[in-house]
Amino acid sequence: MDAIIPHIVMRRAEIRGEAVLLALIPVSAPIEYMVLMYGVTAENSAVTAKLRELNIPYLYLGDYTEQSPLGKAEWVVAVAEIMGCRERGEEVFRAIEERYNAVRESVNMAQRPKVMFNLPYQDVWYMPSDDSYMVRLIEDAGGEYIYDNESNSSVGISLEEAVELVSKADIWLNPGQCTTLDELRASAPIFGDMDVVRRGDVYNNNRRRGEGGGSDFWESAIVRPDVVLSDMLRIVQRGDDMYYHQRLN
Repeated sequence: MDAIIPHIVMRRAEIRGEAVLLALIPVSAPIEYMVLMYGVTAENSAVTAKLRELNIPYLYLGDYTEQSPLGKAEWVVAVAEIMGCRERGEEVFRAIEERYNAVRESVNMAQRPKVMFNLPYQDVWYMPSDDSYMVRLIEDAGGEYIYDNESNSSVGISLEEAVELVSKADIWLNPGQCTTLDELRASAPIFGDMDVVRRGDVYNNNRRRGEGGGSDFWESAIVRPDVVLSDMLRIVQRGDDMYYHQRLN
């Protein structure tokens, strides 16, 4: 959202013994700043109670509930409204939408490569919904999701099913935190000799790091779906020089 928030302020604070990093945005008078928050699982009651005690306004963003890449990005309009510059937010979003659609319309794949996702998390291999954010991106780029999950959430699959899917995959995307093929083989030795690994058609979204050391994909990519889609198109076409993603070597 940096296109409409040139003066965002990041401040570290300790709230009831918990170190937190607060994102403050300038808003219209008489309020000087508002704290942006996420509630992926539930309200962070320790933080919000303190903010209410200090009479500091806060807002929970809901972009994480959006499955549409453009739907996530459209939250720039909501933030711009709070800041008193809605027209600027709408202008920014229109440009994002135009660039995204231009990339999508440029796709011309005679054969759609099959794409596998993820690695096991706490011993369970989760496969995203057919309607999820990442599946929409890969399909808009000309790829084909290798699994069929018509539910509205991720589902766990067995190791045996995962082995079968990986063995059929043309591309393997976002295998955990791995940055190299050696790390992937160490994390999941059973997959080390799979064709997709031997070919090197394995990609992850951790090329760029944010200031806190985390993947920038989970920070700035929310409002840059056009850039993510360009990455997906390069991956589907077995290209290089991606912004958020990298081919594991």
